[in-house]
Order: sequence, then structure tokens, then C-alpha cells
Amino acid sequence: MHVDIYSDGSRLDPAGPVGWACEVVSQGRRWYASGLLRSASIILAEAHAAHQGVALALRVGAIDLDLFLDAQVVLDLVAGRSQHLLTDPALATCVSQLQQWHTTIPLRLHKVKAHTGGCSGNTWVDGEARRVLQVLRPRRRG
Repeated sequence: MHVDIYSDGSRLDPAGPVGWACEVVSQGRRWYASGLLRSASIILAEAHAAHQGVALALRVGAIDLDLFLDAQVVLDLVAGRSQHLLTDPALATCVSQLQQWHTTIPLRLHKVKAHTGGCSGNTWVDGEARRVLQVLRPRRRG
């Protein structure tokens, strides 16, 4: 089964947590996941979202995958560039697994423009990653 995977990470507050989301689409069916990383970089959120998206696709039976993301740094890391950024063990683990998948299964990586609305899957996961964070924001009393 061929799938398209969309993934994104988001941070609303420079000192706050990060959200992540992924969506797997195949033949009119959709699977998605999202979550929160309380103490993490935006790079980890982007890599974690991509990792979770591929893992989800494999769980639902995918054998041919296209991953769309807007984080050039994650694409660079999977390609073996920017390795100096791998000081966080969680990031290194995500990237290592993505690299392994990239070399052992049909997994194609695609860069999409961020926040332009040009890629509906990326726009949806960006909004979902932000929604995860918005539930944490304290409500203003008026």
C-alpha cells in the first residue's frame, strides 16, 4: 500500500513545550497522531513528528511511503548532514531510525513550503500541532 505522510512540529512560546502532529493518507483513508513534548527543541518536535508518521504508516501496512515535511534541518539530518545538531539523545534516536527506514524501505522525503497553504496535508498537521499547544494556554479571565 502506498501512503503519503505529512508531519510538523510547532512551538508557540520560545520557552514553552512543543507540539507535533502527523497524518497518513492512503486511498481516501486517514490516520493521524499528535502529542506534546514538554522539554524539547523545535527540531526534535519536527523529527519526532516525522518518526511517528512513518511508524504509524508501517503499522497500518504501508510498504511505499512519501514523507512531506517543512523542516529542512530534518531532511539534512536524515541525509547525514548537520550531524553537529545531534547532541540530544532523543533527536539522535529519531534521526537514526528515520535514516534506517530511508535506506531499507521505499521512503521518499519531500520538502514543502511552511505555512503557505500550498500543501493541504502540511497545513492540517501544522494546525493540529498548534492545537495541542493551545489546550495548555491558561485562559484569560475577563
